[in-house]
Order: sequence, then C-alpha cells, then structure tokens
Amino acid sequence: MPEKRKFHEFLVESEDIVQSISNNLLRMQSSALSSKYPDQELINDIFRSMHTLKGISSTFGFSNLTRLSHRLEDMLDDLRMGRIMLSGRLLDTLFEGIDVLVRLLTCINEKGVENIDINSIMEKIDLFENVEGGCENGSVTPADYLSTEMLNGLNDYELTLLENKIRDGEFLYRIKAGFPVNTIDTEIDRLRETMKKSGEIIALIPVSGFSGNDLISFNIIFSSKEIRTTEMVNEIVKDYLTNIEEIESYNIPHSNVTIEEDKNKGASAKSITKTVRVGIERLDVLLNTVGEIFLLNDTMSQLIKEVKNGSDNNRNVRTMAKASKELYKRLTVLRNDIIDIRLVPISYLFERVSGIVNKLCSELSKDVEIKLSGGDTKLDKAMIEGLADPLMHIIRNAMDHGIEDEEIRIGKGKPQRGTIELSASHRESRIIIDIKDDGAGIDFSKISAVALNRGLITEGENPEETEMVKFLFSPGFSTRASIDEVSGRGIGLDVVAKNIASLGGMIDVESAFGRGTKFSIILPLTLLIARALIVNDSGRQYAIPFNYISEILVFQDHAVKKTGIKEVFNLRGHFIPVIRLQETLVFMQSEQIPHNPPSAKGGRVDLKRKQYVIVVGLAEKRVGIVVDAIKSQREILIKPLNELLGTVPGITGFTEIDSKSVVPVLDVGGIIEKCKV
Repeated sequence: MPEKRKFHEFLVESEDIVQSISNNLLRMQSSALSSKYPDQELINDIFRSMHTLKGISSTFGFSNLTRLSHRLEDMLDDLRMGRIMLSGRLLDTLFEGIDVLVRLLTCINEKGVENIDINSIMEKIDLFENVEGGCENGSVTPADYLSTEMLNGLNDYELTLLENKIRDGEFLYRIKAGFPVNTIDTEIDRLRETMKKSGEIIALIPVSGFSGNDLISFNIIFSSKEIRTTEMVNEIVKDYLTNIEEIESYNIPHSNVTIEEDKNKGASAKSITKTVRVGIERLDVLLNTVGEIFLLNDTMSQLIKEVKNGSDNNRNVRTMAKASKELYKRLTVLRNDIIDIRLVPISYLFERVSGIVNKLCSELSKDVEIKLSGGDTKLDKAMIEGLADPLMHIIRNAMDHGIEDEEIRIGKGKPQRGTIELSASHRESRIIIDIKDDGAGIDFSKISAVALNRGLITEGENPEETEMVKFLFSPGFSTRASIDEVSGRGIGLDVVAKNIASLGGMIDVESAFGRGTKFSIILPLTLLIARALIVNDSGRQYAIPFNYISEILVFQDHAVKKTGIKEVFNLRGHFIPVIRLQETLVFMQSEQIPHNPPSAKGGRVDLKRKQYVIVVGLAEKRVGIVVDAIKSQREILIKPLNELLGTVPGITGFTEIDSKSVVPVLDVGGIIEKCKV
C-alpha cells in the first residue's frame, strides 16, 4: 500500500477515535449529573480508545500525539482504577486534551507535521495529578494550611472559594496588615481594586484586639496564578498598605510555569479530513450499475456504426431510442447512489457542536443545556463542513448575548439553566436547521437606535420588526459597544449570511423579546447535481435549481407596483419583490440588453409580450424572478466557478446542456440576500 494512502488511513482512523472519545466524554458528563457513580464500562471504552490512538500515533512516529495521548491514557487509567474521582475539573482537563489532539491531527493533515505546542496541556495534566493525587484522600483541604481560628473566620462562600483555589493549584498567601479605624472601609476597597489585577482576595479575617497606633489588624487571604513569591506580593501592596506586619506563602502544589491559553485558535466544529466511509455493499451496487452502463454504451456504439453503414436504419433508430432510455435509467440510479454516498447524518456536526458548547459554558460561567434532535437527517458532507463555522457563530451569539446570567434568569422567573435547541428536519428537497434559545431575545429598540445612528433609517421612521431584523445582517452592524472574544471576534451576521448563501441556502430569524430567538437555515441536500428549470431572459439562458422554486406564474408589467426604489407585485395578499436578471446580475456594459426593448412603432413598449415570474425562496424571504421564456426542465451537474473567474455575484456555477452549451446557474440565496429581502 502506498505511503500516502497509509497516512490518509491513519488520519481517518484517528479522527474517528477522537470523535468517539469526545462523544463518550459528553455521555459520561451527562451520566455524572444523574448518578453518583460513573459508568465503568464507558470509562473502560474511553480508555481503550485512547490506548489505540497512542499505539497508532507511535507507529507513524508522531511524538507529540503519542506523548499527549499517553498522558491522557494515564489519567483515564487512574479514573477506572479508582485512584482519582470523577469531577468537573477532571472532565475539563480531558476535554481540553481532546481539543489539542484535534488541533494536532488538523495540523498533520494540512502540513504533515505536528506544529502545535503541547507544553501547556501537559503542564495542566501535571498540575491536576499533583493536586488530586498529592494527598492520601486524593485532595488537599484548607485545614492543611490554615489555623482553626482562621478557618472559623471564613463563611461558607469563602471556604468554598478557598477550596477551589487550592484545587486549581493557585499560589496562596496570608498578608497580615493593620488599617486605621477612621479610613478602614475606603482602604480595604482600594486594596481590593488594586489586587484584583493580579489575583483575588478570598477573605479578610479580623485579628482579635487592637494593634499599636490604634490599628485594626486583618489576615488577608490572597490567591494568584501569576504572583509566585512573597517579594512580588510585597511589591504590589507596599504602596497601599503602610502597616504590613507579615506576609506568608502557603506551599500549595502547583506548576512552576504560568499556563497560557492559545487565544489564536478557537474551537471549530469542522472535521479533520474530507473522507466519507462507505459500506462494501454500496460499492457493489455502484459497480454493478457502472457495468450495465458500459454494456449499454457498447450497444449504442454498435448501433451508431450500423446507422453509418445504412443497414436497416429504422430498426436501428428504434433500438437506439430504447437503449437511450435504459441508459438514462442507469445513469439516474448511478447519480442517486453517488449523491446518497456523499450524504452523512448531521449528527456528525451536532455532536461536535455539543462538545464546544460544553467548553463555552466554562468560559462564560453559564449553565446552558443543548438539546439535539433530527441528528439522523442527512446532508452532503461538503455542505456540513461549510455549515460548521456559521452554525458555531450563531450558537456563540446565543450563549454570549442571548442566554442571560443565572441571577437575571431567576429574576425573570425562568429556569436557572438556559436552553439551546438544535434541530434538523427534511422538507421536500430542503434541509431546515433551527437554532432556538430561551434567552433575552432581540431588543428591537436597540436595533432601531443603532440603525438611526448609522443612517439606515430616518428620525421618526418606525420600521416593522421583520425589516429591522435585516439590519442585523448589514456589514459591521452591532448593538454592542465592544467585540467579544467568544461570539463576535469582529465577524458579524453578514458573514454568516454570505457563507450560508455560498452553500445555496438562506437564513431567517424570529425573535420574541424576553423569550428567545430562533435562527432557521434552509439548505439544499447537495450543490453538485440538481433538477433545474432552464429559462431565457434578454437573449440569455439561465438555470434555476428546482429546490428554490415555489410556483410559476404568467407575469405582466402592469401588475407591478413601486414601493420606494423597489418593484413588487401582489401574490395573494403578500407583496413579493420583483427581480429583473439583466439589472441584478453584473455583466459587461457592452453585453447588456435593455429591459423591454422598444418596438418599431414609435418607440413604445410591447405590452403584449408574454413573460413569466418564477417565485423562489421560502416564507418571508421570497422574490419573483421575471423571465421571457421557460425552455425546459433538466437534470444538471453544477460546476463551481474556477479561480480565474473568482466570485460572480448572483451566479453559483455553470452547467452544460445541449451539446456543450454553457449555462450559468443562478445563486438564488445570494440574490435574495443581496436584495435584503
């Protein structure tokens, strides 16, 4: 077997193993919430998978992958043997280890090398083992460091906070200092404000009696991830505490190196490879179909020779027609099988998203449950990869901006835990993906204020909510004063809409202020092969994919009404925007043909000319595309635009019909977004 193929199979197998481990960790986390005792079989399964990953990584000589998987295997072995207990901190460390494994595999796939630093995660694993395994009971307690008198001075919250700091391996100090009676409150507030830049004051415990010079003394318990020595503590507090009596450092087990997060690499829901696994029985069916097509091709070739020789042409033509029908049937079967092979369950993506949501909960200190449904709905693998980033952007927005903090939710009478529902369903030839949260919803008053400030509306103008939602998809539009690391990263919903449009899809938003928001993404099953309507407008042919078309009507210009700069027509009580292709699409000026060219009689427009309107889109996002003629329905193979052409607005690709005649395929989703419907 060629080395390149072996390498590819290693990546595919490794990706499957890592995905399986991630899914099982999520199951283990879920079961830990409902039971005191972890699922032992699940732990054993994760351990075996990690052991396999370590083995194949070592075989291919990837040292970083081998070292990290070996350390994670050790942690899992300690868990299954009862040497450490299942905890939130253990799960966090394992999930972070999985994130680094994914990044390593991605780097290997893209560059062929392990160009990812694993020192930070290795130090975190060391730190975890030092703290969890450093005592007889597998944990360190405040009683190991503080006197009974000081412990009695802590309330429940301070005690819990101290326990967490010790478990996290932070540097811990006791600062004994005196404060003047008349300024004690202001000095303590100033001290807290100063020290929170470097750490956290856990508690101020009064010392009984007065010190000299009428000072009240306190033992200040201070923790920090950065401040490692008493000298460093003294440098921070000396300008604010003039009466320092003592600074003591507690010998907490910790790493000697400050662990820094890699902020340049956000979690991604994309897969590592572009491989789709196919069962052998599916390949047998395909091979059989291809064999039949070759037989039909031989029959057609022989008949063509006989027709050329002029022998019994009528019989040959009838036989050719019959063979042509059979060939079409076999090609249809082959096409459907190939499409079916490219389709994978969307749970493939949903499960990755679920793992990232778990990580975001920790980063945002929010309790959010993600509910998944419709995971067995199938979508083209390439489209799933293109959907990953837009979907994660919407979910980050929901968690960061939509789901309120626990105190606010409780105050509103909502459950303390927020909910995001991620679902997929199959409707006709479309896939509908809904992302629904029970958060604060969209504040349309803020949208109106920002739109007014940016000149999108005028003073006194009160657009409807459906119109204001469209502002969210404008470049740079935001109701927040600053960009957030979790959700925004400087990229707005306009980029999300463009990415969805590039997949041949559309996006819609519904929101109820105070109750939540729902984003709906509408996508075709695949972008490669589609049934299309071939139309003619202004002397040009276009292909419109059938999955976008809702109805076709005879159209007349006198039915068009003007609303501002837009043309609309009334369709059963709904005003649908009119799209004229020659005006919407960008062609060279010399090639443009004017709409409704004047007739020979006095330059008047020919009102008797029959036209059609193709209604495309879904729900509120519909437009009517005006065309001169409907030519036919065709099965088309969509060929994407190449690098030389770049991006052509309104065109998603090209197809060949009728002896190599090249026809542009309309990007319906892109046209709808461009028209801000």
